[in-house]
Amino acid sequence: MIGLSNDTLGYASLGASTFLASAHPSESCGSNGLPLTPNSVRILGRSQLLYTVSHPHLCSYVSIQRGKHERLIVVQEFYKCDLLAAWNNHQEFQTEKRLIQVMHEVMQGLVYLNKLGISCCCNLCPRNLLIDPYGKAKMNGYGLYYMTEQGTAVSFPIGNEFSAPEVLIAGACPELRPAGGGGNPSSDVWSLALMFLSLILPTQTKSGHKEPLEISVATVLLMASKSDHDDLASAIIDQKPQLLEKFEMLSAATQDLLRSCLKFDPTSRPSPIDLLSHPAFAGLTLTAPVDPQPRPFPRCTIASPRKAFPPMDEMLSNYPLPDDCMTLNHDGVKTGIGGLRERSMREVYHLWQLAGGQAEQELVRHGFIISRPPILVKSSSEDTEARKLPLVIREKDVEYQFHRIILFHRLLRAYPYYRSRIVADAHMDIPPYHRGEVWAALLGVDGDTISTYAEIDKVTPTSTDRQIEVDIPRCHQYDELLSSPRAHQKFTRLLKAWVVSHPGLVYWQGLDSLTAPFLYLNFNNEALAYACLTAFIKKYLHKFFLRDNSAVIQEYLAKFCHLVAFHDPLLFSHLASIGFVPELYAIPWFLTMYTHVFPLSQIFHVWDTLLLHPASLALCVAAAILRHLRHQLLDFSFNDCILLFSDMPDINIEQVVKDSVDLHLETPVSLLYRHHAPPSSDRDTEQHLSGPLNDLSSITLAEQRSEICGRISGADVVRLSEALPGSLLVVDTRPQHLFQTGSLMNAWNAPGELWMREGDSPSEDGGPQLVLEQAKLRAVGKMAVVVMGTKAAHHLTLQVCEQLVEAGVARVCLLHGGVDVFQASGHLVVPSPGAS
Repeated sequence: MIGLSNDTLGYASLGASTFLASAHPSESCGSNGLPLTPNSVRILGRSQLLYTVSHPHLCSYVSIQRGKHERLIVVQEFYKCDLLAAWNNHQEFQTEKRLIQVMHEVMQGLVYLNKLGISCCCNLCPRNLLIDPYGKAKMNGYGLYYMTEQGTAVSFPIGNEFSAPEVLIAGACPELRPAGGGGNPSSDVWSLALMFLSLILPTQTKSGHKEPLEISVATVLLMASKSDHDDLASAIIDQKPQLLEKFEMLSAATQDLLRSCLKFDPTSRPSPIDLLSHPAFAGLTLTAPVDPQPRPFPRCTIASPRKAFPPMDEMLSNYPLPDDCMTLNHDGVKTGIGGLRERSMREVYHLWQLAGGQAEQELVRHGFIISRPPILVKSSSEDTEARKLPLVIREKDVEYQFHRIILFHRLLRAYPYYRSRIVADAHMDIPPYHRGEVWAALLGVDGDTISTYAEIDKVTPTSTDRQIEVDIPRCHQYDELLSSPRAHQKFTRLLKAWVVSHPGLVYWQGLDSLTAPFLYLNFNNEALAYACLTAFIKKYLHKFFLRDNSAVIQEYLAKFCHLVAFHDPLLFSHLASIGFVPELYAIPWFLTMYTHVFPLSQIFHVWDTLLLHPASLALCVAAAILRHLRHQLLDFSFNDCILLFSDMPDINIEQVVKDSVDLHLETPVSLLYRHHAPPSSDRDTEQHLSGPLNDLSSITLAEQRSEICGRISGADVVRLSEALPGSLLVVDTRPQHLFQTGSLMNAWNAPGELWMREGDSPSEDGGPQLVLEQAKLRAVGKMAVVVMGTKAAHHLTLQVCEQLVEAGVARVCLLHGGVDVFQASGHLVVPSPGAS
């Protein structure tokens, strides 16, 4: 175990720096579908290795903290004198011997980092090479490239004018950076040699002062791409001959060191560990071991007794020491450091934090972190990001709801003139704050609802009063508001008002559940709740509350069976085989429009969509519920299904609503035709087509209940064929000689005799299995499989439909009236010879 660094504070200070990690795009996820880990978190985890760095020529990392908005704050050992300041203020740092010593010390630190697993710093420059009071070099900021995953976790390039050419190119073009590469140690060798070259070959200013040789990034890249030389030192001397004399004054070993370290090809440069044995460093010894030393417990966590500092007279002259470094004896003589400066840096920083110190506040106080007020710009288009969020989240989003409330407030003030706009915007979602008013607008409520409601006798006893009194205490009593006595009174008045004002209808159990959503949303406006209830029943439950509603219910259930068989024949066949028919579970769904099944919070979302569509969408909601439970139902027996629907499991109601709309769009309009549908219900009434193509009124209830597949009108077949050519598979079951007299375009002739079951008289063209396989192949990707024949052979056409459904072919429907409906419409064509 290497353990944490416990270097003594001594004459050092603690320096803080900060940077921002790059942020991921909103709502972005990884390949596993989970949100991406913030880059600041990745950096924080990776940086923990830096705490273990302990070497005389490397500044210790004391703290790495994560702040708000992907900010990271780094606290590190710091000295007020860097290499450039020492070069300017101390003559000895301008000599070859001293600079070679500094270079050797830095090289030891690089070798230590390489052995620790930090292959490259990419951040070496004079300001990051600090000089301690005794003239020893210490690298600062060497962990930035490592902790940011080679710079991929930040949006700024890591490097400077002393960086190697390959580092500069990778910073400008990140796509050229090797994938997963940890950096090349020879890049740091380049930076160190370039710093040495700039200091050992200074230029003279007009005032007589020396300045380091300036070598721009552009010059380095230009020479790397076009120079005839292998190394930068030779290229610069060739470009500036006046430097040749100074360069030749260096020892031969130093010249060789610079040329080898500044080679343009990174693979030709020596590594730091190779350079330790270079002749230029002959006579210099290692300050400390370059191998990270494992330390046993407790030395790996507890600081060892500090070594004595060298005498003060060995310090650099006029070195900028911290103010609290010196202590005085009783004679007033400076005796060196004491107190907290004898403790480790991490201990001192911890105690400083306990005393209330915060690195981020210090950076703010010194102007390194500046909070600027946000600049708000009015968007030219609506924000679409929030619309992509789930509905339950959008309903909790303050800003999103603020804009939706304002929008619907304005639209409702212009009702009924803006009803079409209300409908259009409600397709996105309905703000809960205005849900009651929006529902009333969608239902077309208008006029003096208060006077109408006031004129209804809600006091005189009726024969239904007893049943109402029994039902109300069981209606959505989990809700605090609806369980209150005042709510029960309002329930009673609303139900009595509806019964009295509709003498042709009766009270059925479930009417109380239908009333609950409207009362909840309009608790203080009974008149509006009554008007909404009346309009809702008229549109979505037409004739359901007749005294004898068996025909209405049976037709509704038959249509539901047709819908399930159309979209999911496998599930339909399984439920039919175990005897689990809709009469056992679906009647409460339809009679209460699901208010008896789901809590109010989910009913609101179901009805938000239901009110925007025809009454037939209610059938699709039931089909979507079965689709949601499909995998369970296919494995369940009859008893299992009974138990499942006796206590409806939790389902994703938003997904169910979405699926129901999709099913409604994918279902031909005529397939949902009902005799008892409200007059305003959408029907297939193409005006330019003749009557027989639209007329479905001749279908009897007995036929609907006995047939597995629903019937499609001729008008729907023509409309789908013209709008989406090739989207239908038309199966003509007539004999071939009748098929040749005329059929629909691209129809497939499969005579009914070919579909006869095993045991019947065989066919010359093959058995039913072969025809079924062909039908399955042809039905792939079709919006509907339309089976048609003649009226005389209607039983044969039904048999074909049944076989297709039992075989699992989806979207099978029966053409109402057979081929005969097209005889006078001009849609039949004579197939080409050989067509089948």
